[in-house]
Amino acid sequence: MTEAGISNTLKTMLMSNLIPYIMPKGFPVPEVMSGVGKVNELGQLCKTLGCMNILVVSDGMLSELGIVKKCTDGLAQSNVKFTVFDKVVPNCPDRLIMMGYNLYKHSKCDGIIAVGGGSSMDCAKVIGAKVANPSEPIESFIGSFKVSGRDPKREAKFPPFIAIPTTAGTGSETTVVAVVHFEERGLKEVITDPVFVPKYAVLDANLTLSLPKFVTATTGMDALTHATESYLSTMGTERTKNYALKAVEEIGKHLLTCYREPSNTEARGKMLQASFDAGVAFTNSSVGYVHAIAHTLGAFFGTPHGAANAMILPLVLDFYLDKCIDQYCDLAIAIGITNELPTSAEDKFKLAKAYVAKIREMNEFMQIPTFVKEMTVDDVDRVVTRSMVEAHGSGKIFDMSDAGYPVPKYMKRADVTKIVNTFVSNVSKM
Repeated sequence: MTEAGISNTLKTMLMSNLIPYIMPKGFPVPEVMSGVGKVNELGQLCKTLGCMNILVVSDGMLSELGIVKKCTDGLAQSNVKFTVFDKVVPNCPDRLIMMGYNLYKHSKCDGIIAVGGGSSMDCAKVIGAKVANPSEPIESFIGSFKVSGRDPKREAKFPPFIAIPTTAGTGSETTVVAVVHFEERGLKEVITDPVFVPKYAVLDANLTLSLPKFVTATTGMDALTHATESYLSTMGTERTKNYALKAVEEIGKHLLTCYREPSNTEARGKMLQASFDAGVAFTNSSVGYVHAIAHTLGAFFGTPHGAANAMILPLVLDFYLDKCIDQYCDLAIAIGITNELPTSAEDKFKLAKAYVAKIREMNEFMQIPTFVKEMTVDDVDRVVTRSMVEAHGSGKIFDMSDAGYPVPKYMKRADVTKIVNTFVSNVSKM
């Protein structure tokens, strides 16, 4: 899933009768190939899936950096044919998806590999949807189970799909969601289907070594946000909570190391796994207000999603504090603040606050902004309105047919306004 892709996803799932799929068994999880140089084994992996002619979906920047070539070299070593489609852009539009699909057909491909972040993976997923349903327009997939139709025969037509993340943050290599930008209508629409979960996720730390420090920082905090919001979700299960805590633990151990030592492949590999685990967690439990506001900042001002999540997360956690002290203590232990759970209510409260303080400390250390430079006071009202709509659906928060995010404590408009105003006030202090 792209970073914008979680928008209204829970609502989509609830309205389409996905709850039985989510709980208790959850969505499928990709098989993981993890380790430095694992992309060298791509050819053999494709052969195990019965694929000998692959469409590689990525973007132009990764091609220029040589990242795509590292992957295609792994195919060539095993005499697996490939065609590169590197036209993906952020918020990939439907016309480019169709271009990729037509290239898949023209090249007579029999499988898809996505290399990159959320946009590349979204594009690859929807190309696969067209391959499985060639006579159907992309618009027909909007919603849930429209790709597979819960039909094993249609599921089998979805091409083998391998995801190779090049950042440690989005978790897109684990999700059931793709977001499509329909240019003519000027709308982004969510497509949800379990067939979007890749057969394999290849986590190769070598592909992340060239990341700028800012991207390392913000994508890492994106993963921490996924894990934290998942852990606090009222739809969380023992399974999702375990994945979330594991992710928080690894992020606490390795994110700052990646920031300080960009070439540390061990830390990079651990962060890729943490992002994957956080992705599994939030895919099965959803997110909350942090993402609702972050998506709005991204839509209105182009704020990088990870950076938006990082600046919003401690503010939302401040709001939840009185309802989530025990959960914050669990997260504080996972991230490494202490090894023991306090016994007194006062000490638990202090530990809970320490988790929020830790997030602020990490943001400050990695120089993540606390403001949106493009935002003015005049923007506050529309940012709040859109954020509230995403978070609450139509506002009928207790109506499962029109639910919003499963958050532990609901915000009023004044609460969201207080948070959003922070970004404006911080600008004035610069």
